[in-house]
Amino acid sequence: MTSSICFWITVLYSFTVVRFTADIQRVRSFASYRQFALDIYEKILETSTAPYIYCHMFSMNGCSTFCALWDLLDTVTDCEELKSKFKGLIFDRCALHHHHHQFIA
Repeated sequence: MTSSICFWITVLYSFTVVRFTADIQRVRSFASYRQFALDIYEKILETSTAPYIYCHMFSMNGCSTFCALWDLLDTVTDCEELKSKFKGLIFDRCALHHHHHQFIA
């Protein structure tokens, strides 16, 4: 099973798409995603000058990677500026815990 998170980074209406796939064999708990988040931050976001960032998350592992990244951003000095660049989140086949009666009107 593959899962990934794509970052659509925009600079003056041109897009750069960066794809990251978490190695599922290294995932043991939610804490495992923290290293993936750090990799994304250091290799992509820390030096990005893009004014807008959109994230497209695939599966629960992509969503978990994003959640770990969002938590990590709370610890960096330019947290508010960086978080304000995120303009859209797309969840694609991200599982959730629910009960069928929640969807019955």
